[in-house]
Amino acid sequence: MSETIATSKESDKPLCFRIWHWVNGSVLLLSILTVVLRKTFLNSKKIAATLQGELGTAGITVSEDQARTAGRAIRDGMWEWHYRLGFVLAGLLLIRILFVKRKLPRPKGLKNSIHAAFFAAIAFMAVTGLVMYFSSSLGISEEVVDEIVEIHELGQWFFFAFVPLHILGVIRAETTNEPGITSSMIHGKDS
Repeated sequence: MSETIATSKESDKPLCFRIWHWVNGSVLLLSILTVVLRKTFLNSKKIAATLQGELGTAGITVSEDQARTAGRAIRDGMWEWHYRLGFVLAGLLLIRILFVKRKLPRPKGLKNSIHAAFFAAIAFMAVTGLVMYFSSSLGISEEVVDEIVEIHELGQWFFFAFVPLHILGVIRAETTNEPGITSSMIHGKDS
């Protein structure tokens, strides 16, 4: 058996960590999906063009502004989910900091740097998202909010890179030096 595969109780993954990991991963993926939908299928310009074209075919004329307003209304429900998922993600980060972290051995080397970058990125996205959401209550000007939106959207690229790299890393580990890493995240025991 490889030296990199630990079999001691110390390497077992606690249930609270595994639940946190899968819930956090699911929330993160759903949040990313809302962004991808907003930028592609539910883009207000595309929806507006579709509405104008389809209604025009039926003999109904709407202005571009009216079509965009309707397009925004169509995607607003989806965008509400992005906000809710953001609140859940912020809560999950807080749970991890306050409770889950105490029960886990600290990763070393590159894994520690990756974990630190991941949690810094989650914290950054949570803080900027919360500031945008509560900007009017906080008395933040539109100009500042626009800047925060830009850096929040820039921060999303970390996750667009992280998720596929994480999946590739798991596949690599499963097929090379750490078989059983996925099942250990399900049942808690290393192979």
